[in-house]
Amino acid sequence: MNPDESVYYFLLGGYLLSHELTVHGHITEQTSQAILDEIIAYYVTSLEKDPTCQEAWIDLLEVHVILRQWDDAIACYGSSCTYITNPDFQLVRTFLGCLALVLAGDAIAPEDEQLLNDDDLMIAPDTYRFGEIEALIRDLKQEDYNQARLSQAIVIHDKFISHINQPLKNDY
Repeated sequence: MNPDESVYYFLLGGYLLSHELTVHGHITEQTSQAILDEIIAYYVTSLEKDPTCQEAWIDLLEVHVILRQWDDAIACYGSSCTYITNPDFQLVRTFLGCLALVLAGDAIAPEDEQLLNDDDLMIAPDTYRFGEIEALIRDLKQEDYNQARLSQAIVIHDKFISHINQPLKNDY
């Protein structure tokens, strides 16, 4: 492995995350904190080597949301803005960033939500895996998470789902 190649670190983080999802179905209490820390470290290293690695930004943002690390997710959302240029990834970034904002109890500025409100944007169903965020929403519902925040998160999720070429059924 070339230690200077950022994509390898992104792929290692993705492999570990995929392995955890395969074993447990989604990130659970059985998932080792050491593994989660390693996944995040691989994504961070990838971005240190190449801050334009859009996939690493998206996956790092997603992992922070899944782990309920709202402040870290919001920081990643802000930091990634100039690096995410692919329109599909921009929409995913907006979705995850807005989710982190509402779940943290922060307001969403109109410019943050702009892409979610653009009905002309459509992405393929295989652009993003949905199960982890749907599992998070289900878990938050079961835990009786702040209902106002959760309701806003569901609205954000539904707006994002409306951009899928073949709409999916909500699984929460």
